[in-house]
Amino acid sequence: MKLLIVLPSLEFGGIERTTINLLRNIKRGQAAVALHKRTEHYFKDISCKIYRFEDFGVSNPTLSLRSIYTYSKAIKKISNLENPDIVFGIMQFAPIYTCCAKDFFFMKSRVVISYRGAVSVFLKRIPSFGRWAKFLIYYTVRRASNIIVPSEGVKRDLIEHFGASESKTKVIYNGIDLEWVKRLSGDDIDVKKDCPWVVTSARLDFIQKDFLTLLKAFRIVRNSLRAKLLIIGEGPQRDSILSWMREMSLNEDVLLLGFQENPFRYIAKTDVFVLSSLIEGFGNVIVEAMALGIPVISTDCPSGPGEIIQHGTNGFLVPVGDYNKMAEHILNILKDSELRNRISHAGLRRAEDFSALKMAQNYEKYFIEFCGIR
Repeated sequence: MKLLIVLPSLEFGGIERTTINLLRNIKRGQAAVALHKRTEHYFKDISCKIYRFEDFGVSNPTLSLRSIYTYSKAIKKISNLENPDIVFGIMQFAPIYTCCAKDFFFMKSRVVISYRGAVSVFLKRIPSFGRWAKFLIYYTVRRASNIIVPSEGVKRDLIEHFGASESKTKVIYNGIDLEWVKRLSGDDIDVKKDCPWVVTSARLDFIQKDFLTLLKAFRIVRNSLRAKLLIIGEGPQRDSILSWMREMSLNEDVLLLGFQENPFRYIAKTDVFVLSSLIEGFGNVIVEAMALGIPVISTDCPSGPGEIIQHGTNGFLVPVGDYNKMAEHILNILKDSELRNRISHAGLRRAEDFSALKMAQNYEKYFIEFCGIR
């Protein structure tokens, strides 16, 4: 089996980490990846061929006609060099580019696409995309040979809102390199811990994350006991977060740590992990925190967290925007050591269900059966 992964992202995050875990654990066949220079160095230890889009004259993925044309043409050229059995387009733009490469440039390889979040919710958050984006998604779910998604929620969204075929839409949960996460968690940190910590790790964006709710919840926590909130990540919402911190008088109690190559060294030393998302595709960081024995609280957003967390057993789910309920669960965990230990141990067991090896085996089996390879 020869696989070409198309990943035209300009920043590194959970999707890129999942792709690395997939590439590291594929045993049968060859893999190559087409990506941008800005994320290339994260893939340097992977034994696969790397193609850079910049070498084919493209550098800015968008939904413009020019971008669709130039990326599709580049993918066709890369496909000619690799002659893969499958071209696998991951994220919001890659499915469009790969399907257009097949239809407009007569690419011969089978096209499999993967949307990684609840697309209908995503489009509501970015109304400027409008009907053009909806049309393109309708087009891709019909033209792709198969579709892979990271959760049942994403599958339902594509079927109900974009008419995807249930029979050709496959759920394969993301996989985490559990041993790698645990190994990195032992690294030292340069922050002194002198009180309980609440931590989150996410890109600071307006589309998927809800940091205002998290800050409101933490203010309730801080008014009840001494604690600090650590926010790991970088993005366009940073200035808004700083403004909210000033308005709530939280400057001394919230630490913005920025992007961290190794966020696990902080997560492992915290008391509770909180994910206040508006949208998720899966929620890798939930599993990563569980794998480190940290109790997790997440919004029950579309989609993913509700498929990982069994409320009250291995974590807690709260309605999106409900900062009072979020604060209540944070305080319960910080004040009740027996509850904290019970949730921690159940989370450790749950994390084992999402290993990188299991994910890669599921992908490999699916691709091999799809190609008819014995």
